[in-house]
Amino acid sequence: MIDRALLYKVLDTLDECIFIVDESGTFIYANKAHLAALEETPDTIIGNNALDMQRNKQTNISVFEIVRETASPVMIRQLYVNSSGDTFDTLIRQTPIIENGKLKYSIGVCKQCIKLYTDNDSLHRTATRYPSFIYADPRMREVVVQANRIANLDVNVLLTGETGVGKDVLAEYIHEQSRHRAERMVKINCAAIAENLFDSEMFGYEKGTFTGALSGGKMGLIESANGGSLFLDEINSLPLSAQGKLLYVIENKVIRRVGSSKDTTVHFRLITASNQCLEECVRRQEFRQDLFYRLNIITIRIPPLRERPGDILPLAEYYVQKYNRRYGRKVVLTANFRKELKKHTWPGNVRELKHLIERVVIDGEVPEKMDQYQAPSIDMSVVDGISEKTPLKYAPQPITGTLLTPLSEQLEECEKQILIYALHSGKSNREIAMELKIDPATLSRKITKYKLRFRN
Repeated sequence: MIDRALLYKVLDTLDECIFIVDESGTFIYANKAHLAALEETPDTIIGNNALDMQRNKQTNISVFEIVRETASPVMIRQLYVNSSGDTFDTLIRQTPIIENGKLKYSIGVCKQCIKLYTDNDSLHRTATRYPSFIYADPRMREVVVQANRIANLDVNVLLTGETGVGKDVLAEYIHEQSRHRAERMVKINCAAIAENLFDSEMFGYEKGTFTGALSGGKMGLIESANGGSLFLDEINSLPLSAQGKLLYVIENKVIRRVGSSKDTTVHFRLITASNQCLEECVRRQEFRQDLFYRLNIITIRIPPLRERPGDILPLAEYYVQKYNRRYGRKVVLTANFRKELKKHTWPGNVRELKHLIERVVIDGEVPEKMDQYQAPSIDMSVVDGISEKTPLKYAPQPITGTLLTPLSEQLEECEKQILIYALHSGKSNREIAMELKIDPATLSRKITKYKLRFRN
C-alpha cells in the first residue's frame, strides 16, 4: 500500500490540477498546480466542503453532489470564486472511488481554469455566459475530444443531431475554447427568419432604405459577429434563395448592407447545426451542394440521449440542483424514479429531460412513475376517415403536455399536427399549400423539418 504522504508528493510534481474530496465532500487534498491555478493556499481550500461552497455561492454547481448521486465519472463546467473574490471558469472532471459499494473518495481533475473577473458579484454576472457543460457517457466524451481538437482552428464546423441533443451548448463550448472567446458568439435560428427579411436581418441596411427602417440604418447579424463566432442553427431550414447569398459571404468574407454600394469585410468563426441529414437534403435538391461542401469541413455528430445513457442521471441531478435553487425547493430524486429515467427512451432528448425535471421540482414531490409527465402521442385515428374532398379545417387539440414547455415549441408541435392532418387528406402538396395559403417550397421545407410523409 502506497504511503499517503508519498502519493501527495508525487501528485505535487504534476502539471495537472488535481484535488481529492472524501465521502462527505470535504477537500482533503489539492496539489500545487491546482492551488496555483485558483490562486489559493492549502489553508483556504483544505477542510472546505463542496456542498457548503455551493450554498455559500462560492460555486454555481456542486460537482461532488452529482458524482455522489450517480456514482459515475462526470465532467462539468463550473464557476469558482476563490478566497480573494476572483472568479474562475473551470472544467472539472470528477471520478468516484467506490469501496464495498459505498463512495469513499472523489478524485477531481481541473481540465481548464480561466480567470474571469475580480469582483464579488462576478458569479452572477457570468453564469449565463458560461453555462455548465455536463457529460459522463463515453460517447459524449468522444464528442468533446473532437470538439477540443478543432476548437482553436478557424475551420467551419457542422454539428448534427436530433432536436434537443444540445447542439447549441456544444457550439458555445467550441466558441469558449477558441481564440474568439473574448468576442461574442451570435446565434441565429435560420428557421425563424422570414425569407423576405433575410437580407435586411442578416446583412443590415442603410438609413432611408425602406419605409419603417431605423433612421440610422441597422447592422446585420453577420456583421455583428465580426471578430467572434457566428452560429447558424437549423441551417437546413434556410431557403434556397438565401443559401446562395450565404455561400458568397462564406467564400468572400464580405457583406453588403441593403441600400449600400460598398462591401464590408467580416471575419468570424462559422459553426452551423442541422437536425436533418444535409446529404439527403442535397439529394432532394433542397440544399445547395456547393454550400454543403463549404460547411462540411468538420462534422461532429451529437448522439441522442438514448444512445448515451450515462448522461441521463448526471443531467437530471444537475437540473434538480438548478430548479431547486430557482424555486426554493429541496427535491431529491428517489432510486425508483432514477430507474424510470434510465428506462425512458427520451425522444425529446435533453430538452425533454430538462422540462420533466422542472415539472417534478415545481410539484415538490417525486412520483413513483413518469406516466403523469408524459404528453400523449398524436391519435392518428382522428384522420383515418379524411377523404380527398374534406376541407382542411383542423381543430386544435388542447395542450396536455407541460405548460412549462416554451411557447415556440408548443407552436411547432401544433404546426406539426396540422401538417399531419393535411397530409392524410390525400391531396397533393400543391393543393395543401394553396389551402394553407403558404408557398409549396415552404410546405416542402416544413415536411422535411418534421420528418413527415404521405400515407400510402
